[in-house]
Order: sequence, then structure tokens, then C-alpha cells
Amino acid sequence: MIGTAPLEGREQLKVTFAVPADIVDGEVAVVGDFNGWDPSADPLSRCDGWLRATLTVEPGRCYRFRYLAAGGRWFNDPEVGVYEPNGMGDDNSILDLSPTGAMSEDPDDRLDLHNATVDTRLASAHLCGTFDLRTGRACIRPVHHHDSCEFLPVDSALQVAATLA
Repeated sequence: MIGTAPLEGREQLKVTFAVPADIVDGEVAVVGDFNGWDPSADPLSRCDGWLRATLTVEPGRCYRFRYLAAGGRWFNDPEVGVYEPNGMGDDNSILDLSPTGAMSEDPDDRLDLHNATVDTRLASAHLCGTFDLRTGRACIRPVHHHDSCEFLPVDSALQVAATLA
């Protein structure tokens, strides 16, 4: 479960990550683009049957993240609904804080890219991410690139692909 709230007087958001405490034993951290994938940066605290952490992030973009439990067990947020391949044989959860909201959760509305080659008239690039066929937006990044992905209109995504090649 993820909750967001604006921070008064600042252009940042307060994001609370929470998972039921009974789904995992031991300590858990939320790890992602917002903390440089540092497992020690944001441990979750137990409170009223939940594990929670509240972070401050920049709005207007999407963030990839996962939870890391004791023993090195990674897991995704079960309620996010939007995931992308992480290049390590698994998926990352996507937290979408873009102005128009999350991509469609209907798999028929999405085209997931796994090391896809995108060709334009100028160049080609290998990309991972998701195209939302309903809204015409994309959350893409070059394969093996670990900066956070940005939501773009499809034509802009193709222009970015051309510059990355």
C-alpha cells in the first residue's frame, strides 16, 4: 500500500510505503530510485500490524522500487499494479507520480518491452519499459540504464530512443 501527501510550502511529496507485517519475517527496507537503491537508507518500522516508511520525493516522475527483506529476499508491492522488467530476471514496482497518474493496469492496454529494439529513421536503441496503448504514454529507459524512467508521449519516447543510440 502506498499513500502520498503534498508537503506544505514545498514542491515535494511525502510518500508512505506500507506492507502487512505478517507477510514477511525480519526486517524490511524499501529500496529504489528515490534512495539510490541503498538497502540501509529506508528501513520499514513495525506499527499496528504494518511495516511502514515515509519518504520525501520529487513529484512529476515515476520511480522504480522493491522491498528487500532479511536474508536478501526481494519482493514487489502487491498493490502497485504497474511493473517493469529490471534486467535481472524479475520486475520492479513502479510508483507513478506523474501529473496524469498511473498507466493502465489492464494488460491489454499495455505493451511491456524487454530489451526491445526501437528503430527510428535516425537510429535504433535497446529499451525496457512500458508503452500505455490507451494514453499514448511510455515509461522507458535504455537497457542496463539505472536512472529512473520518465513518462513521455510515444513520439517523444521515440525521439529519446534516437538520441540514445
